[in-house]
Amino acid sequence: MTALSKRKKFVIRKAPWPQLDFPKTGFPIISTNYLLDEETLPRFAKDIYCTVNIGDVFASRYQIVAKLGYSVTSTVWLARDLPNKEYVSLKIFTHFRSQERPGELDVCTILGKGNSNHSGRDYVRTACHEFKISQQGGEHWCLVQEPMCNNMRSFQARITDRCLPLGLLKLSLKQIFAALDYAHTECKLVHTDIKADSIFSRSNDADVWKTFVDQEILHPVPRKPGQYTVYGSHGFISPDNVGTLVLGDFGSAVRRDESHSHVIQQNPYRCPEALFHREWSYPADIWNMGVVIWDLFEGEDLFEGQRRDGSGYSTEAHLVELIAALGPPPLQWLEGHPTFGTKFADDGEYIGDIPVAVGRSLESKECRLEGVEREEFLHFIRCMLQWKPEDRMTSKQLLDHPWLKPQNLGY
Repeated sequence: MTALSKRKKFVIRKAPWPQLDFPKTGFPIISTNYLLDEETLPRFAKDIYCTVNIGDVFASRYQIVAKLGYSVTSTVWLARDLPNKEYVSLKIFTHFRSQERPGELDVCTILGKGNSNHSGRDYVRTACHEFKISQQGGEHWCLVQEPMCNNMRSFQARITDRCLPLGLLKLSLKQIFAALDYAHTECKLVHTDIKADSIFSRSNDADVWKTFVDQEILHPVPRKPGQYTVYGSHGFISPDNVGTLVLGDFGSAVRRDESHSHVIQQNPYRCPEALFHREWSYPADIWNMGVVIWDLFEGEDLFEGQRRDGSGYSTEAHLVELIAALGPPPLQWLEGHPTFGTKFADDGEYIGDIPVAVGRSLESKECRLEGVEREEFLHFIRCMLQWKPEDRMTSKQLLDHPWLKPQNLGY
């Protein structure tokens, strides 16, 4: 053995990012008379949320940079992964959810373990890491993920007529249907809550997240100081160089190896089987996609389900909108139904109190396209918006629909 081979081998490691000092003063103070972010939520209680301050370091690794958002069950933060010298998103759950492991953690783990060769694998949001934060009020689970830029809802809001360009929509759908096929076929997961807010964009610019650091140092975000400081959210950013789309927000997802019939989906997106309290599965997501696509392209909600007197959502009002758009539901769905059984005649005609609007079919509501493009688009939508779940196309079948073929992508 030569002297050279006897020498100790050294591995060159990059020095980690140093911790940054963020301003302790000079930030706008929000009055106690004003409710900020999570304080506006029903049944808000400070003692169930994890105490997080900008500049904090968790797990000896993640330094908090900015608050991205909040919900009933969590707050979401941008953080610096010091040893890996990259930015991550931390979703920190409230402690009443941490008594048991949040289901979203398991779902993200499942999504990360599917077939890596599947074309949709890169278009779903998975977990990078998870850990617990112990505080006086209890333990808080934390989900570490890749940070995301704007979702499709916020992107749509920046367009004057709220209508996505045809070419962009088609390209986006190729990615999202691939993601959904991955979730359904490889992971056996039903998302149950697909909406424009669930579709995020990546940034091709790795330095885009540094803007949050610069903003927080130069212009600290408003906050309400105290034992539990409530920070204002930065929200998402809109980088110039946007990358691929990602299907996320799998917090309500369930495994298909179990039977499910509980209420799912936001009201305007509820599928017929949810309206009729029937068992549902993967086709519920396909219905969701059909409604979301219409909303993004036409710039307005396809279904609303609002009572005529303005008093809010009504299942029957929603049902009547479906009848106007798609025709009457299957007769076998009506037999013995406790809510709708008396609302239909023996031949399936609706005889309830809410008039069915004339001229509100899908064909009559579509106003952006002409000719073959219009015919193929309406056929594409009808392949998803079918009363009977078994009549809807799968994600894989929809990827092969003529309207999404390469020669029809619009550019």
